[in-house]
Amino acid sequence: YQRMNVANVKPKCHFEGSLYLGGGRIENVTSGWASIVERSNGETKRSVLSVVDGSTKYASLPVVELRILVQNTGVADAPILIPEQIISVDASTKRRGVEMFEITTDNRFSKRFTNLDGSMRDNSCTISNIGVKNVAKLGLFESTMIHTFIHAVSSPTTSKFRAKAKYVKILVSVRGTTLPLVIPVVTS
Repeated sequence: YQRMNVANVKPKCHFEGSLYLGGGRIENVTSGWASIVERSNGETKRSVLSVVDGSTKYASLPVVELRILVQNTGVADAPILIPEQIISVDASTKRRGVEMFEITTDNRFSKRFTNLDGSMRDNSCTISNIGVKNVAKLGLFESTMIHTFIHAVSSPTTSKFRAKAKYVKILVSVRGTTLPLVIPVVTS
């Protein structure tokens, strides 16, 4: 496990997305790897439920299924907690800040947490002392797969999404301190 940690080797998982985006780590704490699921035609348009002025409507939006594998790679004396959060993908340019956020208006696209074998993770939620709901708890070398759906702004295909995405950011909590786990997107 120490050699795997040094090399940032991801655990074996058959439920990753078909397109690998990249991997990142917080040294001696946690590692994360991101991938997306590519649809057969490569397009991202999906019908998404939204509520506008009290009325329910469906809109055709570009949506990408993002899968993030998170593993506790270095904290043995306390669990790593993943707090409830809106996951985002940064697509900023030199001239403009752009972030693509997960879809929260449609229950069909709600965030899920699974074990590496594909079974649903028991997320007996805890509330931190500052009132934040923790949705996953990882002991040493435990992992979880986060399935979330991102509104891929101005990305009609998965290749355009991948070209625009710079990094995925997820927050983790270690011994009461919240840290950002940044996963840079590799270009090739």
